[in-house]
Amino acid sequence: MPSSDNQTLHIACYNGFDGLTIRIDTASHAALAIIQQVFRDLAEGKITEIEFLNLEGVTSENIQSLKLQLVEKDPSYKAIQKMNDGSEFYWSRSKDGWEDCVWLMDGLSSDSASGHQYFDQTLGDDAVVVIAHGESG
Repeated sequence: MPSSDNQTLHIACYNGFDGLTIRIDTASHAALAIIQQVFRDLAEGKITEIEFLNLEGVTSENIQSLKLQLVEKDPSYKAIQKMNDGSEFYWSRSKDGWEDCVWLMDGLSSDSASGHQYFDQTLGDDAVVVIAHGESG
């Protein structure tokens, strides 16, 4: 995955309207395609865990770790868990759950307009994930 300025993904965690929010921002359709491919690889079982911050082009403001995990069954409680001091997170979904994320990315990446998409708000989640395209700066 070649990295360039137009493929940058910026991730930050803040207290938003919906509570603790993990926001992933990009202006690049190529970066959205990278995220969607990661979701697809998890949905197909090609990978079982990946550190999001290790993807090329990712910069982080205040998160030290965001691990995406494939689990056998979608959690009914806390799909997104905060670890340690709150700068590390685990996002766990089943194959069907990650496939849902692939589908949600379709709407975000198919349009050239700016927008955002919320992912996972399971009972008791420690945070909500939002991916935004073309909305920052």
